[in-house]
Amino acid sequence: MPYPDSFTTPDGLRLYTRLWNPPGSPQAHVVLIHGYGDHCGRYGELAQALNDAGLAVHSYDQRGFGRSDGRRAYVADYRVLLDDLDLFLSHIQPDVQETPVFLLGQSFGGLIAVRYAQTRQPRFSGLMLCSPFLGFSESIPKLLLVLGPYIAKVAPWFPVSQVAPDGLSHRPDVVEEGAADPLSYHGHVHARTGSQMQQAIADAFRDAVRLALPLYIVHGSEDRIVPLSGSRRFFDAYAGPDKTLQVCEGGYHELWHDLDANAVLQGICAWIHRRL
Repeated sequence: MPYPDSFTTPDGLRLYTRLWNPPGSPQAHVVLIHGYGDHCGRYGELAQALNDAGLAVHSYDQRGFGRSDGRRAYVADYRVLLDDLDLFLSHIQPDVQETPVFLLGQSFGGLIAVRYAQTRQPRFSGLMLCSPFLGFSESIPKLLLVLGPYIAKVAPWFPVSQVAPDGLSHRPDVVEEGAADPLSYHGHVHARTGSQMQQAIADAFRDAVRLALPLYIVHGSEDRIVPLSGSRRFFDAYAGPDKTLQVCEGGYHELWHDLDANAVLQGICAWIHRRL
């Protein structure tokens, strides 16, 4: 059962949070960062699996997404999202205390998790990335990626791309529910947001050798939204000795909502338990 709460940022935004607690005392805590256009309310199945494994799950709607305040789906500076995560970790510290903490990011949330770990050097017990946004789909024209930062300066709100919901899962019910979800963002990615995504990806690869946390990446081989190639490149560049790349053959973007969901969830839980 998720328990709603909120915290307030220095610029006055109220960010909505959720806590899924297992029965009894949790063996560890998982901080979950949702993807672009997404919100934490869509992660109930994932949270339940982690709860069943004795793990507490803490999440929040990032600014501009879900129930949280902020310009809708607009990222003026991705580093502000790292500051928000700082605040969230302080917010949940009374619940966490000395228990192990793992950071888990989905898609764009995976990119934010990477940059947070690289810039803050936190004492997490592990970093887990599900379909992390570490590269752009081949469907996006290369010229647009070249011109994107310039467009962002003169027309930051200019629409540059859009995510097709049929790439989320093989399951029609997941696609339909995602497309109809009023808390999800279904519009175009703005030029400024796209340029910040580009910057964050470049920074993540530049600093890949700076991080040595235990790393677990799971990515679908048929992900049409975020390519597997980005995860492979990051895995190869990652300096830490404890790293795992799990490729789900045929998998789409939201692997805990896809055909091999049970195997994906069991893999995540098993990886965590081996590091407690």
